[in-house]
Order: sequence, then C-alpha cells, then structure tokens
Amino acid sequence: MKQISHQKGVVLLVALVFLLILTVAGISAMRMSTAEERMTSNFSERNIAFQAAEAALIEAELYLDEQNFQQLNFYTGGACNQQDCFYTEDASGNATCANGLCFLGEFEPANSCVLEPKLNQTDEIYQSAETWRDGSGMHRLATFNAGGLANAKYIIEFRCFAVKDPLNPASDQYDASNEYIPSYWEPLYRITAIGYGRTQNSRVMLQSTYRRD
Repeated sequence: MKQISHQKGVVLLVALVFLLILTVAGISAMRMSTAEERMTSNFSERNIAFQAAEAALIEAELYLDEQNFQQLNFYTGGACNQQDCFYTEDASGNATCANGLCFLGEFEPANSCVLEPKLNQTDEIYQSAETWRDGSGMHRLATFNAGGLANAKYIIEFRCFAVKDPLNPASDQYDASNEYIPSYWEPLYRITAIGYGRTQNSRVMLQSTYRRD
C-alpha cells in the first residue's frame, strides 16, 4: 500500500519569518538614518545661528567703540537730549529700547547711576518677545549674513559705570560738574544677541559684558 506524505509548509513558514526579520531590520535602519540626518541638520543649524550671534556681539562692541557714548546719552527723566538716548518709555511707562539702546535704571544729572528697574518693570528687556519682533525698532539688526542663510539681532544695555583701573581708583567719584570722572570711570554695557539659522526656529542667544579700555 502506497503511503501518502503530507507537506507541512515548514519552508514557507521559515521564509516568512526571515522576511519579517529583514523588513523590521530595514525599517529600523531607515529610522536610524533619518534620525542621524536630522541630528546633523540640527547641529548645522545651531552652528550657523551660534556664529551669527557671535558675529553680532563683535559688531556691537565695534559700534560702541565708534560711538563712544557720553553721560548725556544715559540720563533718565527726560534729561537726555541727544540723538541716541538709552532710556525711553513706552505708553505704559515701562523702560524700553530705542534703536536697540536700552537702560533699566535711574541716572539724572548730579546724581549717582542706579541700576534699579521701576516697580512695573518685571522682566529684563532681552526676555521680552516684543524686543526681538521684526519692525519693533527695539533691536538693532546686525549686518552679518552668511550667504543669506543667517541673520542676527542685538541690543545694548547701559549698566551704569565701572572703574577703569581697580588698582588706581579715583580719589573722588565726581568732578566739578557732579559727573563721573571720565578718566577713572567708563560706561559698562551688556550686549545680548540672537542669531538665527536657515529658519527662525533655529536660534541662539549670547550675552557679553563690555567696557571700553
């Protein structure tokens, strides 16, 4: 009597299992490749934004060297009658920036400079989104541009005065006109810059404290 052999389909099952494993491995490899590509792109974007912000800091320092602002530019209470005044107010009476020049404090003729925000000034100027909004006039637009891929904005804050040479302090803080003696005191600034990558979503903020020699 002839015995009939029943085929179990083992080969087909093994082939399907191997196909499933290869499919999962392929999908995993594609996901890893996509993730690595995104990481590389993000690193490149951040690098462009960082360089833009760093260049803006340097540009702001050169600007301060060229302008050499005097004490009249820092007066508050309406005493500043210069073209560039660091202290201005918005409609609500909050200290704000004019063309990227800012001061949150009090400094009037014959008085000491006090770095103390008003009671209704709750945040630092650089923390306000309005400061960096295009067209607001509250920041300066840096000239740095990496082939059209990046731009930067910056503000300059007056931070009162610093002694030029701590080892050789002035015998008196003020001169005959009740002003900080220029040969011993120099304005101190804080520069805040934001650099952007290829898109506005990629940005880096840097700060530096600067005093002219």
